[in-house]
Amino acid sequence: MRNKFLLTRFILLLTLLSVLLCSCGKGELTSSDLSLQAATTEAISAVSSQTSAAETSGNDTSRQTSSAKETAAAQASAETIADSSLGGTSSGSSSGSTVSDPDAEHSQENTSSESGQTYETQAQAESPAAAVSTMPEASQDVPQVHTCLIIVDAGGDMGVLYSGNISFEGTASVYDILTRTGVVLTGDSSYISAINGLAEKQHGPMSGWLYTVNDVMPMVSCGGYSVNDGDYIYWYYQYDE
Repeated sequence: MRNKFLLTRFILLLTLLSVLLCSCGKGELTSSDLSLQAATTEAISAVSSQTSAAETSGNDTSRQTSSAKETAAAQASAETIADSSLGGTSSGSSSGSTVSDPDAEHSQENTSSESGQTYETQAQAESPAAAVSTMPEASQDVPQVHTCLIIVDAGGDMGVLYSGNISFEGTASVYDILTRTGVVLTGDSSYISAINGLAEKQHGPMSGWLYTVNDVMPMVSCGGYSVNDGDYIYWYYQYDE
């Protein structure tokens, strides 16, 4: 539309220019020339007014179109929000209206408990530390077995009466170990007066039985000395002739 007005305006301008050129060629303007010039000027003014009006109308139409688009977009957004709100309300109502089943909940609790017990059993089976901790405590109280070497030497014609290792559990005294050799003893844990019939003072006033542990003579009776694992006990008869 605007292009048509511009073209018309251009034609009128050319017409006015032709009139002016003709007038210049004649040297003076006639009444008909003046009338044509006035008519052309009025036509140009009219075309300009129409062009301005058309432009204003076009701008108004563009604004109306933009406003209509914005209104449609706002309506669409409002409808989307309303739909979302209705969907959430419907979902909430549906969730709120659900009735729990006591039997189903009890079954789920039992299943969860059984799963937890199964997991703990598997963890204990896979863990060596757990297996050790489940061992009976009684096995940890088993006394350790110790061994010591003992020799009973009568000397002279009788010679060595016993030589060997004796095993024992827990604690034992030198007297306890001597009783396990099988020799015949006379006396008790506080003093040994004879072994296999060889008695004190039988071969002099200072003769008798003595003992050492690891080649050291203890200053206690044989019943008061505790034997350790690996000890060496030596009983011998001391002659005084």
